[in-house]
Amino acid sequence: AHADDTYVRGPFLGLVERKGIPEQVAKVVTETSEWLASHPDDNHVRTAYLGLVERKGTRNQVAKVVAEISKWLAEPRHQDNISVRERYLGLVEHKGTTNQVAQVVKETSEWLASHPDDSNVRTSYLGLVERKGTSEQVTQVVTETSKWLAEPRHQYNIAVRECYLGFVEASGSTDLKEAVITDAKAWLIDHESAKEIWSALLAWLFRADRSDEAIELALTAISHHPNDAHLLMHYLRAVQNSADEQTIRSVYEQLINKYPKNNNVQVHYAAWLRDHDCHDEAEQRYRNLIAKVPRSFSAHYGYGMLLLKLERCDEAAAQFREVLRIHRGHKMAHDGLAWALWKLGDFERAEREFGNAIYWAGRIGEPQGRFYADLGWFYLDRIRWRDALYAFESARDEDPEYFGNYWGIGRTLYEMGDYAAAADALRLALEKDPDLQPPASEEISQLLHDILHRLSENQAGEQRSS
Repeated sequence: AHADDTYVRGPFLGLVERKGIPEQVAKVVTETSEWLASHPDDNHVRTAYLGLVERKGTRNQVAKVVAEISKWLAEPRHQDNISVRERYLGLVEHKGTTNQVAQVVKETSEWLASHPDDSNVRTSYLGLVERKGTSEQVTQVVTETSKWLAEPRHQYNIAVRECYLGFVEASGSTDLKEAVITDAKAWLIDHESAKEIWSALLAWLFRADRSDEAIELALTAISHHPNDAHLLMHYLRAVQNSADEQTIRSVYEQLINKYPKNNNVQVHYAAWLRDHDCHDEAEQRYRNLIAKVPRSFSAHYGYGMLLLKLERCDEAAAQFREVLRIHRGHKMAHDGLAWALWKLGDFERAEREFGNAIYWAGRIGEPQGRFYADLGWFYLDRIRWRDALYAFESARDEDPEYFGNYWGIGRTLYEMGDYAAAADALRLALEKDPDLQPPASEEISQLLHDILHRLSENQAGEQRSS
């Protein structure tokens, strides 16, 4: 009677993704594949199915689903489907092999050529090639996208232009980066209302350590958008990177006086005070702001982080719960609540909240790696080695360049007694971040020293035995 109920089946897949063990995931993947075969025009369950396999599927399941969806999207009646195609690109980006990436890049390039006004799939395509493409594919996408943006009917497309800036920053040559920055500045002269492009270009300049250029651009942007919180934050970021503490305080206070209704400025000021160990002043500002705007989830979250830092974990948990009453999908609040509950010894609920953080990040298509890593450290503390290894490997699969994922893997393998593999992982951690600072550098070095000593002892014991 309920076999065709897609509105229950879709959320059920989300539940299995969050809570299911590998055997349950495998069973539901098989059942859903069979169900979709008899419901060929469904896309609601199909997108949820792709999400489940993307985040929990095995290599074989991924290969099977890539083949299924490629065939499904090639059918004439499904060729215009956007939601499944976008999710398909995400699956291949996060779990696909080199050959699968090449296949999907080719398919999508051809699809975009016959759907020239699409922007949704185009932005996903840019993300896939940015993170997984070859140099030849990067060159191809630069050519395609620059031509597309130059067409009069696409010149004001913000989403693709913003994504293109990020793409070139991450993957472009030095000459191309300079050309795109120059073009973006020129484009903004005629499109001064495009706040997203101001913000994206400012963020790029900050990351490139071009602070003087960023400050000048930020002031220009603010002159066009004096009440835009994101642009104000970029300006504050510029000042924070280049001014002394008293100047930063003065700028914040001037902005608060100038924009008294802009609560974001006050939240950022409280966070700056918190992060610079001005705890009493930060707490007072958070209290005042919450009294003024009780449903400001950013104020409750910032206050929760301050209380967590001060190890007032009961109070921190209360603030994070308040955030979630206002915004149940706030992934950072789920993560913060998990840390507070962990410190309070409520391990079962802490584990559940780490899982919720992972789920909500995945649901809105944002990175999950940091939450998997947090869960890995939690499992290490609980002496659940295999769960910890799975969590850290999941974090590594999403962000293979972050040293902390290899640190976690190495520490877990050390605890499991696999010393050779642990040493390899820890060496990778050091390679990923050669300028690593304490305490990470100290613990990794100590672990490596201990591992090499144990391997030496094992080798000596084997030689005596022989």
